[in-house]
Amino acid sequence: MGKTVHSLALALALALGLLVSRADAAVTDGYTYSDFQLNTAADLLDICTLDAAHPDYPAAHSFCLGYFAGGQHYHRAVTRGPDFPPIACPEPRVTRDEAIDVFVAYMHANPQHLKEPPMEAVFRAVSAKWPCTN
Repeated sequence: MGKTVHSLALALALALGLLVSRADAAVTDGYTYSDFQLNTAADLLDICTLDAAHPDYPAAHSFCLGYFAGGQHYHRAVTRGPDFPPIACPEPRVTRDEAIDVFVAYMHANPQHLKEPPMEAVFRAVSAKWPCTN
């Protein structure tokens, strides 16, 4: 019986260790209501990648779309004049959903930027995907 208990305890410890290591491998801490405060790029990533089956999905999806629309409008406004060059130069047919997909993929590939302010991370991602040649 002693060996059985010891084996069971060892198996449990290993299983818990695997769970902890899987949690550490996650890109963000997961969606919470506090993500809507948008303190970091990780918060925006949580909102923009919320599963469609989640009860908060409609609000999160709309928030994500609105955030990216605001970023597009801001970019257009500041780059109209001669003082600020464009940050990114996507083709005119690029959609907001494509920009969101680029952001999500970039954050998964570059988790070191998850602590940045969200709009900085968005502009970093889209400028990497659609750099300006001039």
